[in-house]
Amino acid sequence: MVVFASPLLAGGFLFETALFRTGESWPIARVVARQSALPDAVYGRQILSQQYNLYKTANLRRRSPSIVVLGSSRVMQFRDFLFHPNERAFYNAGGLIQTAEDVTAYAAAVVSGALPAPRVLVLGIDPWWLKPAADRRSWVNEGESRDAALRFGEHVQAARSVLRARDFPWWAAAAGRMTRSPAYGYPAFGLAALRYGDGERRDGSHLTTAVVLDYLRKPAYRDREEPPVVDRVRHSTNQFSPAASLDPERMRAFVAALVRLREAGVEVLTYQPPFSSEVLAALNALRPGWWIDYRDRLPALIRERGIVCLPVTSPGDFGLADAYMLDGFHPSEVFDSYLVERFVASSRPESPLRSVDLDYVRGLRSGPHVIPVAFQLPVHRTVLPE
Repeated sequence: MVVFASPLLAGGFLFETALFRTGESWPIARVVARQSALPDAVYGRQILSQQYNLYKTANLRRRSPSIVVLGSSRVMQFRDFLFHPNERAFYNAGGLIQTAEDVTAYAAAVVSGALPAPRVLVLGIDPWWLKPAADRRSWVNEGESRDAALRFGEHVQAARSVLRARDFPWWAAAAGRMTRSPAYGYPAFGLAALRYGDGERRDGSHLTTAVVLDYLRKPAYRDREEPPVVDRVRHSTNQFSPAASLDPERMRAFVAALVRLREAGVEVLTYQPPFSSEVLAALNALRPGWWIDYRDRLPALIRERGIVCLPVTSPGDFGLADAYMLDGFHPSEVFDSYLVERFVASSRPESPLRSVDLDYVRGLRSGPHVIPVAFQLPVHRTVLPE
């Protein structure tokens, strides 16, 4: 039986060796510990699930930051140095929130002590969380036992995916020759970080090397989402599916969660993440009911409870071009530096945000190594796969 099964066992051994030596199959706890020791390291799985919920909550517990940015992928470009000199007190938990129920679950975890309470919470609110037909599940509290790296079934599915692929770097991965991300040359764990420079920095912000290189090849705005966000708006597809209004019950529960956080001693500052100028113009031209609720009614409900809610913006509000957007609804880290100024101005007099050195932040934007989509140019211009 051993002889008969030896080819399969050998293949399985090679596969698992490749996954482990690249960091793809490292448990979340190991990744967090290694990133704590390597400040520049980037983490991003490609085959196994990213599991932002486990990764971000593990970092929140380990770091216990006093300034937390929370939301979907649309808040992931906030960097720690944008809150200078509070770099060590900052963490970007973007990606942890996918539904309105996630915000309620996060509030409950903070109130119960399951997650540390920050002094300041900056929450980016997406409109599709509050539609009547939106997903009502929450994944904030999924346990560590669900870490894909520790589940046999996940490895089986990963093996099937690799066997179907024709470009898996078997020998380089198994031999341990893949250690750094392309272009920037950062220490990297996980195949997405190693192959494409796509992953999370230690501060929780997201590195998108491909976007930077794409901009360097052609310095102009391009909606890099597929299909483009403006087309989704015009055809009422994806996140912009038709809805007469936002769900009143979910809106009330959402605002109640914000109030619970404030009552727990957290300074809650909410905002509506930006859209590109063309996408925002399309939304305002179509005026779907859910958009009017999101743009006008929801902020009013939040402000009625004494909580800051900054309105939706586009690059034009800051005298910028759409080149400062990664796509139709993801702002660049340079764009986010302008939003930080608004956060500071809207914070309480005793807020930790008041210690942010805005002259330093403004100086970053005039530095020699700034392009609209990023604060740092790549060290090496490695050509990435198309």
